Amino acid sequence: QEESSSDDDDGPAPLGTIAAVKASKRKRAPQMQNKAIPGEIEEGGREEWMMVPGEHDFLKGIQAKSTRGRTFKNERQRGQAVDTSIKTAEPINPKVLEEVSAIQQAYQESRGPTLLDAHRQTLQETKLQQAKNKDWTWSRDSNLDDGRRIDKNALHMVLGGASTELKSKFQGSLGR
Repeated sequence: QEESSSDDDDGPAPLGTIAAVKASKRKRAPQMQNKAIPGEIEEGGREEWMMVPGEHDFLKGIQAKSTRGRTFKNERQRGQAVDTSIKTAEPINPKVLEEVSAIQQAYQESRGPTLLDAHRQTLQETKLQQAKNKDWTWSRDSNLDDGRRIDKNALHMVLGGASTELKSKFQGSLGR
């Protein structure tokens, strides 16, 4: 007991050292001897199967499995024949098909046209209106400059004396 008290004075041994392993063995030995029934659980303690690691050889587990890569081919494996038969579904009762198609049709009619159909319809309407108004034709000479010609008198009227004010304000070097 003197050893344990001197160990307590020095503090716990660093993990992984021989002294730490010996101390943990010393602390566990009385606990293991005091067990009356092997399966009995102490208060706050754990059962033995939780404390003792299991024995498993990882190398045997790896060698037992195939080291071949996975493939997505339809090949025979371990002597079994490949099932090439195609399973077909049973034919559906015509009465059921009629009911389903009637339900689908009623649903489509209740929803109305899709946005794409509505857009196509408006495009057709505009084309029909343009076809009715065929009397207007575009000519290069008359329609190219429509709305783009500037009357200098109207321009001076709109701008007023802005050009002279801008020249005095910013003093253009070429305008003097």
